[in-house]
Formats: sequence, C-alpha cells, structure tokens
Amino acid sequence: MIVLRSGALRVTGMYARRIWFLAFEALRLGWAAGAQQALESVLFIAVLYLLGVHSTIWLAATAAVFAVMEVNYAASAARGEVLAARVAVRRKEGPAPVRRLLRLGGGLACASAIMLGLTISFFSDATVALFSRAQTADAARDLMVSFLRWTAPFFIFDALQIVYVHALRGLRQTVRPMVLSTSCYWLIGLGGGMALAGPAALGATGVWVGFCAWLASAGLLMTALAFRAARQAGP
Repeated sequence: MIVLRSGALRVTGMYARRIWFLAFEALRLGWAAGAQQALESVLFIAVLYLLGVHSTIWLAATAAVFAVMEVNYAASAARGEVLAARVAVRRKEGPAPVRRLLRLGGGLACASAIMLGLTISFFSDATVALFSRAQTADAARDLMVSFLRWTAPFFIFDALQIVYVHALRGLRQTVRPMVLSTSCYWLIGLGGGMALAGPAALGATGVWVGFCAWLASAGLLMTALAFRAARQAGP
C-alpha cells in the first residue's frame, strides 16, 4: 500500500483486477491448507497430552519419536514443495506428465523414509542417546528404542501424505484434502486412540496405535486422492 501511494508503481485497471484475482485465489486455496496444518499440529499436542495422562514414560518416549519424525517431515516437505511447483507448471499438459511427477515424488519420498527408518532401526540406541540425557531412566530408554523400531515403518506413510498433500496444492485442490485428512486425524487418530485407550483398556498403547493408524490411513488416502486428481489435469 505504501508503494502504491508513493507513485513509484502505477497499476492500471487491468493489472489491478489481476492482483485482486490472485489475492482471492491465494485466500481461497490457502485457508484450507492453513487449517489442515493447524489441525494436524493440534492432533500432535492432543496425542502428547493423552499419553502424558496415561504414562509419563510413554510421554518421554513419544517426544523422542516425534523429534525423529521432524527429520522425516522436513525432508518430505522440501520434496513436496518442489513437487507442487512442478505439478502446477505441468498441470495444463494433461494427466500423463502429472502422474509421472507424482510417481517420481512419491518414490523419492518413500526411498528417503525407508533409509531413515532402516537407520533408526539399526542405530536406535544411538538415536535415543541424541534425544535423552544420561539421567534418563532405563525403562524410558528401553521404551524409546522399542517405539523407534516399531514406528519406523510408518515413516513411509507420513512421507507419502506430506508429499501428496503438497502435490494436491499444485493441482489447486486444498479443501477436499483438508476434509479427508482431518477425518483421519480426529476419527481414526484421536477417536480410535481414545477408544483403544479407554473402552479397550489398552491405555497408552491404544493412543499410539490410533496415531499410527492415522499415519497409514492419511498416507494411503492422500496418495489415492492425488492420482485421482491427476486424471482430471488438463487445459
């Protein structure tokens, strides 16, 4: 606004309409993406809270696993942003090039997640040492190691959902992914975890099973949704 008032930039009527159109498009597509990110963050907080209610040792172990998952998230999000940009450029060329990009992006994400999972599985004790202190109880360390090994395969699903959520944004789809992923978050992840923890009497184990089920369901659902959206790509 300051630049416009200064007169350094003159905006014609046609250019002004273009600016308003782009701003509206950013708002229309961006609000759902932002809501999805916020709801996912709230879910992580809810999982930590529920685990802390059932067991402080589980809470400590989960914090270590989440720290490792941040590495997987960072790598997958970087690939996802590049994939979204590529998909947005190639979208008008039709389904074939978009599907090739989706396969490439998903393949790279899976390869990275598998390498991370194998590294964590083979060097779980060293990984735990990075995210714990010498004063950490042996029971907590043992649970951290078990958690890392058990959760490592689910890094693949987490990578898939991150990469393909970004790809869907490149395909100009944000509302449907937000609705479907939110259903996975709250119905399968939190709802299922609470049902297993309470009525099924699994306690903290149930909360974590629900969380892993959310990762798997969201990863598979976002993959299917991205390839379905690719079939509709075109001018």
